[in-house]
Order: sequence, then C-alpha cells, then structure tokens
Amino acid sequence: MLLARRLTSAAQSPADVLCHWRFRNAAEYLVSTHRRHGRGGSRLPHRGLDYGPQHVPAFLPLEWHETHLGAFTEACSMSVLRRTTSTFLARRALGRTIPEAAEFLGIRLAGHGLGGPITRWARRQGTPEAYERALDAIVAELASSPLIDYQHRRTLLADWALPPQAWRQIADQLERRPSPRYISDDRARLAVTAYLWTQVTQGETQFAPKPTEARNDPELDAPWRLDRFTIGHWLRQNKVPFYRQMKPLLDAYATQLARTVDTARSTRQLTHSLAN
Repeated sequence: MLLARRLTSAAQSPADVLCHWRFRNAAEYLVSTHRRHGRGGSRLPHRGLDYGPQHVPAFLPLEWHETHLGAFTEACSMSVLRRTTSTFLARRALGRTIPEAAEFLGIRLAGHGLGGPITRWARRQGTPEAYERALDAIVAELASSPLIDYQHRRTLLADWALPPQAWRQIADQLERRPSPRYISDDRARLAVTAYLWTQVTQGETQFAPKPTEARNDPELDAPWRLDRFTIGHWLRQNKVPFYRQMKPLLDAYATQLARTVDTARSTRQLTHSLAN
C-alpha cells in the first residue's frame, strides 16, 4: 500500500483521484496483508454482492478463465490462476483473509502461493487494476448464472464414495474390456469417486476427500493417491478407449448425483436417496 499512499499525495485533479482509488481498490485484492477491519483484523466482505461465498466454485470454470484471464497466463500456470481467482471471489463475499477464504473452498494450501504471482506480474506491468476489472467481469458472470451451493455439495460428499452396486451397473454397460494393466475394481471405483467429486463440486482432484474405505485399508490408501490422478487424467484426456467409453456414463451419473445432493439436507438423506 506504500505506492497507493504515494499516489494519494500526488493526486491533483478529479481524474487523478479517481485513478488513485481504482488503484487502491485493486491493491486491496492483490496485497494479502492489507486489512480493512483494524490492524491485524480481517477484511470485511463486500456489500451488495449477488452471490455468497458458498456459490463460488473452488476451481474457476475453464470458460471464464479463457474469456477473462488470458492476459494473466504469463503470471502463473492456468491451474494456479483459476484456483487463485476463485479464492479472491470467495474473499469478496466472505471477507476475512486469503488463507481463510481458501480454507472455506477446501483448498488446503493455507493461502500459500495464492495471489503472489499475480501481484508480482501486475506490478511489473504497471497495471494492477487490470486484475480487478477481470474479477469484476467474472463476478458478473457468476451473478448472472444459476447459483449453486458448492459448499453444501462439498459437505455432503466429504465422506461419500461411489457405491459398489452403482459401479457394477456402470461397468456392465461397457462393451470394451479393460487392458491387462487395469487396476482392481475397488481401486478403480475409489479413483472414479474422486473424478465424480470434481464434477459435482467443481473442485480439483488433489483436494478430493479420501474415501473412508481408503483411509481404513492400507492396501487401498497408498494406491488411491496416485490412482485418482491417473484415472482422472485418462477420463479428461478422453483418448484411452476403455475410459472414453466410461466417461459419458460417469458424467451422466455426476449430473444425477448433483441433483440428488442439491435436494438432500443431510448425509443420511443423501445415502437414502441414492439407495432408492
């Protein structure tokens, strides 16, 4: 904020003052140490927003990234940029700090690496207000879209795993057989659970909750860490014949699961609904 203070003393005309305040508002998003609620306190939420923090997807949709954040791809990788932008959107509605906003979204990085690359890049370019304008445009996209309670979805699916019966029903529809390198059914089912979780919650594979079965079985625990990325990659790549055949079935299941989660009030009700 030192640069913002210098701009204050230099501002002479109304246009200069307006430019200063736009810069200061942008800096409030880009500088994670800034506080608006007393020294050492948390940031206050924005007023008049048409969305709540629960409506922010933890991983910004790709189409929003491509439309509004193309200029910032030099600042950091696409995944970091999408994750960071979602955190800033949540902080607008939630207030508090960057690490707290990230934790709310289930991003278990304690805020590390969020905002830093964008801040440094914007300072080098001399246009810190550009990212604020991009955020404003994404806020408009979010507010004009159907609002989804992603926090509710994350809560209900925290201990969920694809039921064995549902997995068998999906497998029975496949015409192609798996290759000899195919992993066991239990491992595949738990890895597919992570993929379904990302589809329903709009989260990242690395933050998918570990199913209870994997936590309680050492033979499933260690492989799950790798399987979720491997199978998720094959499904998204959509080139491996066996998983290319499986993907539309899983996507259809994810759509139905999202509807069920949105209408369920508790994990018990969710389990009962999926059983029928």
